[in-house]
Amino acid sequence: MNRRDALRAVATIMGGTVLGAELFLTGCSNRQEEQQVNKLFTDTDVALMDEIGETIIPETDTPGAKAVGIGNFMAMMVLDVYTERDQKAFQEGLDNIRSGFDKEFGHSFMEGSAQERHQYLSRLNDELYAPRKENEQKDQPPHPFRMLKELTLLGYFSSEIGSTKALRYIETPGRYDACIPYEKASVPGLCK
Repeated sequence: MNRRDALRAVATIMGGTVLGAELFLTGCSNRQEEQQVNKLFTDTDVALMDEIGETIIPETDTPGAKAVGIGNFMAMMVLDVYTERDQKAFQEGLDNIRSGFDKEFGHSFMEGSAQERHQYLSRLNDELYAPRKENEQKDQPPHPFRMLKELTLLGYFSSEIGSTKALRYIETPGRYDACIPYEKASVPGLCK
């Protein structure tokens, strides 16, 4: 085999490898289909829950709910902890938020401004605390927005970011100071 044939063979092998890998990766990355995160939620649902969580706990001088992956946390908790009835109520509530926002503002929640999102979720919060008739409260699942708020707060403040940057975390039992001078305390009114 001469040098020219060897280079041609290497080029063919390498070209096929690179081209095959590129086609394989292109086939995976150009998909616009929704991917299932778990059996209840898609990646679009998780992204919506991230944005709702970020509206509830926005980024300020500390990271917001989106920084802790609140959407994935909610998806996991709803699947693993909630009853079927509550799972269904949660999913319906998420769909209602999606469609209600679109109907009111003419675009999706994901495209909405922070002010529009806050306005919409504030109204849902007001509905949550509006008085209900007694017969409406019996055997009803919790309000979907209540579930979203509770999961946002639980997920955020139980995360490392929430517990160390948002809360004033003080390690218990506290710091240890080995060399503190001893001074006898004098308490007035006590026998000596």
